[in-house]
Amino acid sequence: MTKGYYSLIQYCPDFSRAEAANVGLVLFQVDPAQTAVRVLADVKYVARWLGRQGTEGDLVRDVQAIEYRLQHERFGSTADFERFVRTRGNQILLTSPRPMRIEELQRDLDRMFAELVEPVRQVAAATPAARVELPLLRRTFQDLARRMPDRAWIDHEFHVQSLGIQIRSDYAYRNGKLNLVQEMPELRDQKELRRSALGLSKEGELVKHLEEGEGRLFVVSTATTRKALENEHLFGDILARFEGATFVPSAEAEQFVERVKAELVDHD
Repeated sequence: MTKGYYSLIQYCPDFSRAEAANVGLVLFQVDPAQTAVRVLADVKYVARWLGRQGTEGDLVRDVQAIEYRLQHERFGSTADFERFVRTRGNQILLTSPRPMRIEELQRDLDRMFAELVEPVRQVAAATPAARVELPLLRRTFQDLARRMPDRAWIDHEFHVQSLGIQIRSDYAYRNGKLNLVQEMPELRDQKELRRSALGLSKEGELVKHLEEGEGRLFVVSTATTRKALENEHLFGDILARFEGATFVPSAEAEQFVERVKAELVDHD
């Protein structure tokens, strides 16, 4: 038995309504690092169930694409897997990884798939779509990117021309200057927290080269559990020792996104 995580693959055609249906499942085994994924063989009915007739072909291609990506992605650590999940920005989403104990990867995948994904097929024609609340930052930036595609981005890569490097950001927006937003990673021990905080502070220094000294990096926590909140305090204290990034604790996350929306409206 070894430690692992699972994430549901969901189809969410309308972010503003936050309706989604489970179309697949991915398991990540920590040691040795290994991934297993399975999607519904027939997903066309899901689009019809959510009232999206005419999108069946697109849904099939999108689900096949995420399945292929996950089958060939090499996650070296839990942080790699969590980052991939956070930066999904289109209509195929992955839920936040949840911990589990893995006995046999493929067998556990098949068992959980039968419990969590296949029942949707049985009730799709008879019940309304399940409503799920998308994570705060994803929900906000998906709406902003849809309304203002030239000033708000999800999972975007920026080129630092003067240094010849790329910076990939979970989210970004421009309100007269460029602002990158990274989610605080869900790390388990103090060593990883310190390493991540140091890396993000250095990234914040690099961001300044994007806008001739005006670029900014925000690191936002969306912690909810007691353990995550404890890690948040430690992470915030470490990050505060550097000047590269601005930390936004979970208690201020909603105020942060409201400020972002207001700033973008002001510069509209």
